[in-house]
Amino acid sequence: MGELIRARRKQKGLTLKQLAVLSGLSHPFISLVERGRARPSLPSFTNLARALDTTPVDLLAALNPPPSSVGHPELVTVTRGSSRAPTYGNGSGQLLISVPGRVRMMEVHSEGVPTDVRLSHDDVDEYLYILAGSIEAHVDDQRHVLGVGDTIRVPAGSLHNWWTSDGQPYRLLMTSVFVEVGVDVGVA
Repeated sequence: MGELIRARRKQKGLTLKQLAVLSGLSHPFISLVERGRARPSLPSFTNLARALDTTPVDLLAALNPPPSSVGHPELVTVTRGSSRAPTYGNGSGQLLISVPGRVRMMEVHSEGVPTDVRLSHDDVDEYLYILAGSIEAHVDDQRHVLGVGDTIRVPAGSLHNWWTSDGQPYRLLMTSVFVEVGVDVGVA
């Protein structure tokens, strides 16, 4: 990841100090990230991506680019708004996009009641972004209350579940990024 950030920074003609100013991070920290000696948190990764005129998703995708779709129209993925995913957990989800073996994005909405069922996905990091309402998320032995605009990463292999934190409906964007078992993508 660090090499990619360094390459993108140099492509933009930025020095470490300039990227630090744009991202709100320290240039020594960015240097550590570029050399693979530190991993940015999700908010720091987002700040770096924005400062490099890209998105976190695009920056992550560049780490393992998909094959070119030129000459391979079957690689282009379109998901119609009328596509409905099956019920997910205590709520219902609408599949927004799915690239098998790479990424899946769903909008999940529910009034969700607490449950003792804990899920674990060995090959998927899940990112939850709260669109409306609030949730209580349990990840392994940690409890988090998240509101609108908050994001949480649930690393592959973590026991987890979530539900409404206040009895009111919620909506969230769930992005599942497939990872190789035992490989950390580095955006903890």
